Amino acid sequence: MILTPFGRTIRKIRVDLEMTLIDHAKRANLSPYVLTDTERGQRKMEDHVIHSMLGALPCSPEDNRRLRLMALEETGYVLLKVPTANDAAKQTAAELSRTFEYLTDEKYAQLNSALMS
Repeated sequence: MILTPFGRTIRKIRVDLEMTLIDHAKRANLSPYVLTDTERGQRKMEDHVIHSMLGALPCSPEDNRRLRLMALEETGYVLLKVPTANDAAKQTAAELSRTFEYLTDEKYAQLNSALMS
């Protein structure tokens, strides 16, 4: 059975706690199949599933944050918080997220240069 890094970490925490898959599923209010498929990377990692899986484990806030970032990394998403940014900054972040995967190498280099200056 092949597990994703996130799945391997979640499973290790559960085993270390001597918690069964069924116990974890009940605590997370999720199906055991959802947990298993998520651990294996066979299911799209939805935010509410990640939140429920982590909420059912007694993790420190730092571990919870680390695991959430690990899950996001596996999905290819990046978490960008802009609650205090002005409207222009929020609009720029939204536009970047919509077009990022379509940028050419030249545009990546220009963007990187602008951000690093």
